[in-house]
Amino acid sequence: HASQEQVATDHRSTEVDMPSYSFKTAATAVVSGIKMQNAAAGECVKVVVRCRPLFGKEIREARNQIVDCDVRRGEVRIANPKTPEDPPKQFTFDGVYDHTSTQKEIFEGCALPIVRAAIEGYNGTIFCYGQTGTG
Repeated sequence: HASQEQVATDHRSTEVDMPSYSFKTAATAVVSGIKMQNAAAGECVKVVVRCRPLFGKEIREARNQIVDCDVRRGEVRIANPKTPEDPPKQFTFDGVYDHTSTQKEIFEGCALPIVRAAIEGYNGTIFCYGQTGTG
């Protein structure tokens, strides 16, 4: 079980230039870099993100939801609350889970195939990174 405090980097994820509204704090609950070696599929890396809902302090401060997830298309859009007229920053991932996703859905969609492959003798790594307490 990988610690959420570990750091994952990927060329497709980037930080949004907004004070206290970075991509990491606003959108990243769990980013899983999934690497699986398989004789049929070769070696592949998948990057999956789970976007969290607003939490207590953000709700009390009447902050707006600035993260929009398109689960079907694997896209996350982040709006700058200081300049709402600007187009949102858009990021594409191999998979996206929004704030309604359950731990079970994420496990079954991301981890279970790798666990099964590992049991069959293949190499597999699940690397998770996220803000503590977000999932």
